[in-house]
Amino acid sequence: MPQQSVGADTYTVTFDGGDLPVARTFGVVNPATRRVFAEGPAVSSEQLDRIMSRADQAYHEWRIDETARIAALENAAQVIESNTDYLAGIVTAEQGMPFHDAQAEVGRAVEWPRYYAQLDVPREVVQDDHTGYQEGFRRPLGVIAAITP
Repeated sequence: MPQQSVGADTYTVTFDGGDLPVARTFGVVNPATRRVFAEGPAVSSEQLDRIMSRADQAYHEWRIDETARIAALENAAQVIESNTDYLAGIVTAEQGMPFHDAQAEVGRAVEWPRYYAQLDVPREVVQDDHTGYQEGFRRPLGVIAAITP
């Protein structure tokens, strides 16, 4: 979430466990009032490259340490869940959604990291006959940058 430094006009994004200042912001519009209610951070192309590079490093670390990956996903779910009302307020302002519905949406957001933390994707035997044996398994391929609702 964007955070504004106390007593300054500097906005930051969370990056690698700390704050990364951004030079520009954009207005976040409440569709119910059509008024800007907050400023969002706009990272530069160079910052996005840096963020993606670090995310790719973390991805490779998590691929190796399944226990750490599961713990991080469980922690993410807990942080979201413990901030349900705060996040629902943002969703309401950002989308014009009724607060109760926004709480339900945040609740659904909690379900996804928990689901993927516990997901067991077994290997699939593709071929097992007199000519050979082939086995396939699904695994993440890397990180992405996306703009999502």
